[in-house]
Amino acid sequence: MHFFFEMKQTSGSAVRHNKPKATERELKRYGGYVRRNLLRHISFPQRHNARYHKNDILDVLLHAQSENVCLETASKTIQSVAKTDKPSADSVLRYLGKLEQTKVLDMFQRTNGYIFKVAKKYGVFRREVDIAVDFQDVHFYGSKNLPYVVETKMDRGTGHFFRYLTVSIVDKGRRFVLKVMPVHKLDLRHHQLEELLTYVRSKFKVRYVYFDRGFYDSKILMLMNQLGFKYIIKCPLNSKVRKLTNKKQKLPVVLPYYVSDRAFSKLVVVNMRNLSTDGGKDFRVYYITNIPVAEESAQVIDNLYRRRWCIETSFRVQKHSLRIKTTSRNHVIRLFLYLFGAMVYNLWYLGNITVGASARIAWIKPFIQAKVFIVTLLHIY
Repeated sequence: MHFFFEMKQTSGSAVRHNKPKATERELKRYGGYVRRNLLRHISFPQRHNARYHKNDILDVLLHAQSENVCLETASKTIQSVAKTDKPSADSVLRYLGKLEQTKVLDMFQRTNGYIFKVAKKYGVFRREVDIAVDFQDVHFYGSKNLPYVVETKMDRGTGHFFRYLTVSIVDKGRRFVLKVMPVHKLDLRHHQLEELLTYVRSKFKVRYVYFDRGFYDSKILMLMNQLGFKYIIKCPLNSKVRKLTNKKQKLPVVLPYYVSDRAFSKLVVVNMRNLSTDGGKDFRVYYITNIPVAEESAQVIDNLYRRRWCIETSFRVQKHSLRIKTTSRNHVIRLFLYLFGAMVYNLWYLGNITVGASARIAWIKPFIQAKVFIVTLLHIY
């Protein structure tokens, strides 16, 4: 039986201890398990007599992540530091370019499946989970005519992006990225969302689903009602909402709301205070939800929705600690690199759970730095 299956979970009364040596030792053991068992599902189209082993390619990818650099810089740096032959950036990109999109998606979904199976051994998914769905845009400075490039408002000198639809758990202690889907410019959001949520429901017990205002759409509301999910969507202040609400009306309020004949929900309006402005001026926040709620307890909807910001935190970790820079126009290569970052994020989060259980560390925020975890994986071999 593998080492972390034998660990005993810490009790709720456990306190966090400063055990750097124990933590470092258990992290190395966990890193070895990841290399031997979990990363074995990541494969590349190689012949039996290929010059480089799969681990050599993974080393270049991991080093690029640890330094947030492009593959070319990572390949040159790791060769000079390790003083061993490693594949060049062109070799790595050539391997990635031979992959098919379905193969890439299946590869990472299988790997994440094993990650979640290990997490279940620790009781991580015994209770229902709250999930958030969001788009993440990756800046692209090339042509807008590529099939997987979408156009939106300008940001940092470009309005072109590779877009990914992502669903993540937003509960403390189990913030995993569950599934990622690339977005084609012709894809319909509600069709992709149905596929995404159908997968999540087959694997996890879902309590609430959170959306930002970009998902405010009658087709999405009808889909959520049809699938039977309880949801909270932040609602834009449109003309219909203005007619239903009165600025002089005492808040909070809960009103019946029809987006269409088959999309019935509730409109919840709560009062918030903007602490960033002088004097802390109040402003209204609008939500669409099918969660049963009364006016006297309407504030709970806003408190629940605040959990959605946890998906932004995971995006930030992937962007600043696990990002591999590239200028490739090939959407399959970009998809692989994005999914690789999401997978390493899940491995890192699982590492906090397993190492914390072994070293008897009670934690709320991850205590292992993402870059430290990646460096550990690099030094296993």
